[in-house]
Amino acid sequence: AQIPTPNPIVNETIFNFSLRKKQNITLYISPSKSLKKSSFKDFGVKNTFQFGADRIMIINSDLFDEGMHSISFDLRTLSNSNIPNGLYRLYLKTEDNYYWQDVMISK
Repeated sequence: AQIPTPNPIVNETIFNFSLRKKQNITLYISPSKSLKKSSFKDFGVKNTFQFGADRIMIINSDLFDEGMHSISFDLRTLSNSNIPNGLYRLYLKTEDNYYWQDVMISK
């Protein structure tokens, strides 16, 4: 997995990764603990779940073939609202590993 670019993120970010075999992956984002939880009432409903006290939004979860892939993220919630400015952590979960990167959203 490569560092999401650009960082800080203004309009959109692209997460590039390579897989050695066909497998399920999940890319998700979580706000920093320093952000007010009330800012995330509209973070997304269908693909949002609680992970401890943190709200998580799934950006993509699917079966990917072996090889290089890119997933873009437009900084919108599932209900099409802007994600608030702040520090976030992007996670990529494969069948074998977890990768993560802190990103700053600054619109």
